[in-house]
Amino acid sequence: MKILFALLLCLVATNVFAQTATPIELDPEMLFLEHSGVTSSATSTGLLSMILVPLHTAIETLPAGLSVVPSKIEKTKNGLGYPVVLFIGSHKNLTAHYPEGDFVVAPQYNEITFTMAVHGPHDSGKVYGYTSKIMVDNVPAMLLGWSLGYPKVLAKFSSSKDGMLAENPLGQLMADIQTYPDSQLNMAQYKANLAQMMAQASEISATIGRRADGKFICFDFVWQFQQARFAPVNVRLQLRDAFLGAGLGGEFDSPALDKGSNGSVQFTSAWKMNGFRECE
Repeated sequence: MKILFALLLCLVATNVFAQTATPIELDPEMLFLEHSGVTSSATSTGLLSMILVPLHTAIETLPAGLSVVPSKIEKTKNGLGYPVVLFIGSHKNLTAHYPEGDFVVAPQYNEITFTMAVHGPHDSGKVYGYTSKIMVDNVPAMLLGWSLGYPKVLAKFSSSKDGMLAENPLGQLMADIQTYPDSQLNMAQYKANLAQMMAQASEISATIGRRADGKFICFDFVWQFQQARFAPVNVRLQLRDAFLGAGLGGEFDSPALDKGSNGSVQFTSAWKMNGFRECE
């Protein structure tokens, strides 16, 4: 905690963080957002893609104490699969809202996240959302993520033809994302699948993270979809070992959401995190 606090203070001192007009005084406990009255928020634009990964891939990306939800396991032509939600895009105005005032952590940054439904550490049967892999191009956002148990790693993002590339600091390719426009939109199926995607996002809004000290922390991550904008899109993803782990990389297709429930949309939506608490 002391190391992270010192790093954050250095960032504040060098104006890497953009502070609001209302000055606030930070302390280490506030930086870990463990007060129930603290929230953070941002607006995101990008892709939400549902894919099925091999079951062993999902299991091997989880830390000790978390497990997959048996009812979520699906049979595929290549064996057992497990559903994962990817966010690929950018966040604007990541802000921590403390009782003493608001604090802009990052005006804008890019991120790719790899999230799945899990059971928590206490065998209560409760389902959480756990983000087992995250790449991000902003140090303050990375440090805030560490404090919440998000395993964020630095990456460099660049545009490619119809998509995005992400590399780690060593120049190794971590992800290659390509998008293709939808054709012959099936509006009725799209609306049904979009409602299902929103329901799945709501199911894993109770979120769990595992910090570097091994402690699990729980909170709520809520997409504010009621004011969001969506459009179906086809996505092809190459997720490399440098991102997922040795031997776990692969290629995944996520069709436009009107073509299947494990599909993709382009979207813009606000979100918030709050309700920081001990895990059940």
